[in-house]
Order: sequence, then structure tokens, then C-alpha cells
Amino acid sequence: MRRLYLKKYSAVLLFLSFTALCFGQKFELNEVTKQELEERFCSVDSSASAAYLFTTCALRFDYSAENGFSYIAEYKQKIKIYKTEGLRWADVKIPYYVGYKKLNKDRIVNLKAYSYNLEEGKVKKQKVTSSGVLLEKTNEFWETKLITFPGVKPGSIIELTYEIRSEDIQTIDLFQYQFDIPVRKAYLKMELPLLYTYKIIRSGFVDIPMQSNYGDGSINYSAYIEGTRAKRDYILNFKTAVYELEQWDVPALKNEPFTANRNDYYAKISLELESVQFPDQPQKKIAVTWDDVVKTVFSNPSFGGELQKTSYFLSDLDRIVQKEMDARTTTLAIFEWVKKQIAWNGKMGYNTSQSLEEAYNKRNGNVADVNLILTAMLTQAGIDAHPVLLSTRENGFVSFPSYSKFNYVITAVNLDGEQLLLDATQKAGKTTLLPVHALNEKGRLIRKNGTSEEVSLTPKTPSISFYNIQVNWQEDKGLKGDCVAQFTNYDCCDVMADSQ
Repeated sequence: MRRLYLKKYSAVLLFLSFTALCFGQKFELNEVTKQELEERFCSVDSSASAAYLFTTCALRFDYSAENGFSYIAEYKQKIKIYKTEGLRWADVKIPYYVGYKKLNKDRIVNLKAYSYNLEEGKVKKQKVTSSGVLLEKTNEFWETKLITFPGVKPGSIIELTYEIRSEDIQTIDLFQYQFDIPVRKAYLKMELPLLYTYKIIRSGFVDIPMQSNYGDGSINYSAYIEGTRAKRDYILNFKTAVYELEQWDVPALKNEPFTANRNDYYAKISLELESVQFPDQPQKKIAVTWDDVVKTVFSNPSFGGELQKTSYFLSDLDRIVQKEMDARTTTLAIFEWVKKQIAWNGKMGYNTSQSLEEAYNKRNGNVADVNLILTAMLTQAGIDAHPVLLSTRENGFVSFPSYSKFNYVITAVNLDGEQLLLDATQKAGKTTLLPVHALNEKGRLIRKNGTSEEVSLTPKTPSISFYNIQVNWQEDKGLKGDCVAQFTNYDCCDVMADSQ
């Protein structure tokens, strides 16, 4: 069988040994030159429709007495448009998260954008005004800044700087330095307080060494004097781990057949919090091993806490399950009940969006609401059922201990040594097939006792298309006959989708 999903990750722990910084050039956004505007093709790839002349990210942390630590990621980008097809790069989208329950929403600040053209031998600079920056509310969790640059044509250069400020320091999708167009220069600098231990997650196939060193950090902040309404200024001093990465001439990622999600293959860097240790306090592990991940997930009231509640469905369960039913019949009866009674609202996530009792009474919820209700009902009925975390094809592949990269949850049932994977969001017929978007190679079955195991999401039964053609030759009409087609499993699903 052809292997469809190829991916390379490297996890670098922040407490590894440090080496001296030795970068020769630090990238800055210098003035656009006449020579840059006159350039007709990219030196890295002459076929490129556009190219990043420069992309950089600088990450640092801030602190306030009210909200604790937060991060600031500053981005600077310069893109050259070579061909008409490259004009799409002049419409920039910056998504940011706003769906926190307890944190303030992320913010885009200090945004500046310009376009440059060569007119009568002189460099003309145009600023993107407020009318060129729109806010789009993608959904209840995400908003997007839409930036349209004025006067862009083949030969133009666009320039963009902005900051993302966030109180969510557990997971940081930080820096992408490979795209569908080449990158001439890429630079990243991270200053991380050593109160936190992060895992640096590197994806893609562009290996770039990362230099690192210790540094000293300090933050000025104000706080109320205990027992009074008066404020005073404080200085917070701490050690930092300073990381730097630079690369020239990163090639564009070319489209390849048989890839489920191209986003898996771009070179990029993200951070995930592994542990926290403040002075004179024990270390708190977040995600070092899979056992730590399981503990973190089950300790969340929106996951483990909700699975413990059963009273809201007991009367229905008594009607669904009969004494003469065996384990398989019981499992399928509960599965069909949840499929019919709880509608999926199309939203992802492995944490519930509301209490499971609310979702049950409203008959509506996200994928976690639906499938955790299924898990809870099966468990209450004496079935060996457990949740399985997975990452959908669109979200990418997970190959290391992580609590932040998963975005979906299904239910695994063990029946006499056979493992049955169930997703009650699927309403078509009585099939137990997982939806195609969930077939992303592997998931993680987790148990409340802290253990877990890898689960294959690859279908065990092949999908088959069978055609039976019977024809007769008629001299006056040529070939005439009938064709009967039979489809099984996912081939059947494809035919149904095409017919709609």
C-alpha cells in the first residue's frame, strides 16, 4: 500500500545544552530600493510568481500583576510580486484566536503596511489606510485581519509589520518560513523565560540549525501594595533562553500527488509548554510524556469532569438497553441512539463546548459533546469504551506527546478482542465507518487511569468498486447492454457524495 502521509518532526527541549550565538547578519526591514523594484525574476526560482524577500519573527514575553505572563510575537515581511499570478499574495490574512473562556482574546497591534512601485524611475511608497484593513469574524473562536495593498501589480513590493499579543502561553503557533513561493531570507528570535520549559516543534523538511544562549530578562510592571489602593512599580528579573535561526534561499514547497494535507509539509516552528517551575515551587509537568498528556486532558473539567456525569441520560439508557442484549448489540443500540438524538454542529475540538447535560437536552453540540456522551453512555452500560484523540487531515499529523495538536475525539470500543472505532457525528445509515476527515493515520486512546495507547485509524477492510458489464453487438445499433456497479465502504461514500 502506498504511504500517503509523510511527515518529519523534531522536538527540541529547551533545557538542552546551549551554544554561543554566531550570526553574522541580523535582518531588518530596510528601505525598498530601485534595484529591488526593477528585479524581473527571483534568483532562487526564476519560475516563481512572487517571493518573500524577507520574513522574520521576534518572540518575547511580558508580565502584568493582573494576568501574569503573556507573549508578544512581532512579524516583519517583505514580498516581491513578479507575475500576475502572484497578485494573490497582496491580499494578506492574519487569523488570531478569540474563543478563550477565561483569557482575554488575542490582539493584532502596531500593524503597518505599505506597497512600493517604480514610477518614472522613482520609488513610490503607498500606505495601507484603515479602509484597506478589514475585520472578519470567522467563527466564535477565530477572527481574521484582511489586508488589501493598494496599487499592486507585477513588479510591486509589499511590506507588512504587526504584533500578535496573547495570554495563551501554553501553545504558540509561531513562525512559518516555507510557502508556495520561495523565501530569500528568514530569521527567528525567541527569548523564553526559564520559568517555563517549552518543546520546540519543527515540521517540514528544511533543516536549519538553531543557535541558542542564556540571557537575562527583566520586565517593569505596576501592582497594588497589599492591603492598600496605592500602586508601586516593580521589576521582575529572570533568566532567559535565547534562540535564533536564520536561513537564506528557502525553496517553495511544490505540490505533490497523494498528499492529504500540504500544511503538514511546510517548514515552520511552534511551541508547546512542557512544564512550569517557579522559584521554591515543585515542577508542574504539562506534556513531557503521553502519560503527562493524558493526565492534563483528564484533569480538564471540560473533558474528564464531564465524563464522570451520568444522571442526565440514565432514564433513556434504561429504555435503550435490554437485559437480553449482548455487548455488540448494546454498543450499536447506544451508538444509533446518540447519532439520532444529538446533532453535530460541525465544530471541532476534544473539549466540550458546554456541559454534556446541556448538549444532551439541547440535542446539539460539537464533536466532543457528541462523542463523549457516547463514551459515557457506553461505559455506564458496562461496555469497555474509551475516548480517542486524533488530529483531522486538515489539522495535520501528530507524532509526539502533545495535548494541543489534537482537534477531534471519537470513541473506541473493545468487543471480544476486536476494536471498534465510532463517531456519532455521522448520520448516514447504520455504517460504523469513520468520516474521511478523521482518517489521519493514528490516534491516541486515553484512559482515566493515566494510560494510553496508539490506535490505527487506517480502515482494516478495503473499499471496492466492482463493475459488471454485459453487452451485445447489433449490426444496426452497435454495442448495447447494461452496466451494474457495486461499491463498498468509502467507495460507496464517494459515489453518494458525487450524486448529491
